[in-house]
Amino acid sequence: MRRGSRNVGVHDAVVLGKALGISPPELLFGEQESSELWLNESQRKLLELFNQLPGSEQQRMIELFEVRLKEIDEYVEKYLRGRLKDNPPPE
Repeated sequence: MRRGSRNVGVHDAVVLGKALGISPPELLFGEQESSELWLNESQRKLLELFNQLPGSEQQRMIELFEVRLKEIDEYVEKYLRGRLKDNPPPE
């Protein structure tokens, strides 16, 4: 029997982190900082709600965000095109 060691990979850190109730970065790097230091209140709330959803609903929410972002991009592009048409740049 041979004893060895190996590094904890990202997948292992996620699984172990969930089981231990700590974040994967804390497990991998020993950081004591929490996400509260780098996420604002809206981001924390969104993540808290998102994490309560089942996996299929999480994917659905991601798709809805992508659709909404595309709609906003198209609206802004249309607005800018209309604005340029109304006010052509001086020659």
